[in-house]
Amino acid sequence: MSKTLTRSGFPRAAILNRTVLVEAPTDARRVTGGVSQTWSTVWQGHAAVKGRGARDILEGGQVSELRRAVFEIRWNRLIEPGQRIKLMPDDSELWNIEGIDDPDGRRIRMLLTCSRTEPAP
Repeated sequence: MSKTLTRSGFPRAAILNRTVLVEAPTDARRVTGGVSQTWSTVWQGHAAVKGRGARDILEGGQVSELRRAVFEIRWNRLIEPGQRIKLMPDDSELWNIEGIDDPDGRRIRMLLTCSRTEPAP
């Protein structure tokens, strides 16, 4: 598989054609004194999404499908593993950010390795 290179010799960035929100977990104290986890938006922008496949897993006696994808975005210092990506406008697709890579080492773009679990078909 060959990469498309720019004149400078670096790989050409992907087309960022999906709107995404990146959310971070925050703890909120309830009126009753308990703590619950909520999600607050850290960043909103555009991403290219590349699917990396899926596999079946067994959790608690239930078969689920673990899907993996890589999201390419412009470099942003606010994004960290442990946060999640919400695809827009249908915000029902949530992806957990597991790893971050700066492929060029130049802080121009980021590759976010993500996963999500959903019921097996």
